[in-house]
Amino acid sequence: MSLNLSIGTWNLDRSGIRGQGRIAGQLSKLLDLVADVWVLTETHSSIVLKGYHAVSSEPDPCYHEKDESCASIWSRCPLTLIEVENPVYSVCAELQPENLAQKLMVYGTIITYRDDGVDEGAAPWERHREAVQKQTAEWKHLRERYPNHLFCVAGDFNMNLDTGPYWYGLKEEKEKLKDGLLRAGLHCATCVDTRQPPFGLSRATVDHICINQELSSCIKLEAWEDKKLSDHNGMLIRL
Repeated sequence: MSLNLSIGTWNLDRSGIRGQGRIAGQLSKLLDLVADVWVLTETHSSIVLKGYHAVSSEPDPCYHEKDESCASIWSRCPLTLIEVENPVYSVCAELQPENLAQKLMVYGTIITYRDDGVDEGAAPWERHREAVQKQTAEWKHLRERYPNHLFCVAGDFNMNLDTGPYWYGLKEEKEKLKDGLLRAGLHCATCVDTRQPPFGLSRATVDHICINQELSSCIKLEAWEDKKLSDHNGMLIRL
């Protein structure tokens, strides 16, 4: 089965604030890949994909600089916002791709990192654990609320989900996230060790794309690494 649909995600490493010279290269890479939908994380209003519609998560005034956001969704067709529990870390929207009979719902997110809140008295990984619990519950709720939509969750999960050597994240939270995906009827297309063939990158991926389980057999995965442009791998699925 082929849906002729492509969805990608890439963490842009706050280029709008501390690496503006990288933006042109990042945009060139994104446009060259010709995806239908992009979920960009650690992004900025100065990063604009021409020919796409966009929605973004709300800025965090305690962390972000002006015009930054954790996540944005970029689509070749118009987007309609769907409310989420935490609009700072996540953004959700539905769209109607021209070649699909079903609507597609996309949830772009960052599951926060180890030391989030440590300087405010939180324990390491405390907010990460909370985010895994709350977001997986929200994914299940959204699947129940929109049972006829295709559903994609993508973004920076701050954990690699492959079976290779440790890279980043907590073992128990990885298992909880995988269980949450199962309960939401989602398949993680990026649970592969990108350090191994056919990719052969220097680092594992903490950036993931998850889609309806029934589509798992028709996914072609692409991954890339450019350390001059970002400290994260980019990931793309073609259906």
